[in-house]
Amino acid sequence: MILYRKDVGTLKEKLLILRLLQDFQKYIGFVLPHSRFIPELLDLLRRTGTEEQFLLKFEYYLSILKDYGSSVIGPRGSPLEHLSGEQYLCSMRFPANCSNVRILFAYQNDKVYLLLAFYERQGHRNTEYTSYTGPANERLQDMLREEEE
Repeated sequence: MILYRKDVGTLKEKLLILRLLQDFQKYIGFVLPHSRFIPELLDLLRRTGTEEQFLLKFEYYLSILKDYGSSVIGPRGSPLEHLSGEQYLCSMRFPANCSNVRILFAYQNDKVYLLLAFYERQGHRNTEYTSYTGPANERLQDMLREEEE
């Protein structure tokens, strides 16, 4: 799992990495990030300026998933939503100003697979979910294969 990068230089960015590490450590064996997920998320958060707000919501989402399982994943429009037309994919929604960070994940086998992070901007074709569901499904399959080995 790659968490430190040479271009992450400010104290704020290092604290963000440390906080993510603590979250993943707290939920070890329950939350499984894809190897490309963390660098994607860090790149997104670096540009938002809302890291603290994001982390509080992210920690909350992980805790309710741990405590209540798939029952907290709702229909379209819910903060944790099943993606229509997708068997396994779900989305975590993080609204902040006009840019919305989205995390595609799967809740399967009582585990959360963190697959892909991106910005969703309503009305912008290049940020529609359909652009990201294929790669997210591929990452999930890769992770499931690795677990079997």
